[in-house]
Amino acid sequence: MASVLEAKHGLHAAEVADFFSAVHYRNGDEERSSAWADVAERVRERQRDRLLA
Repeated sequence: MASVLEAKHGLHAAEVADFFSAVHYRNGDEERSSAWADVAERVRERQRDRLLA
């Protein structure tokens, strides 16, 4: 999913995943919220890795 978000939203991919995480959290779906938070973290890790490469 991180790759898909990066392809569609570029540098904003982590923020998009954070948005989905917040929406699911607000709707009481902690499992999906957590999954999207994990995607956001993975996107940020990939961005860091690219900067360090």
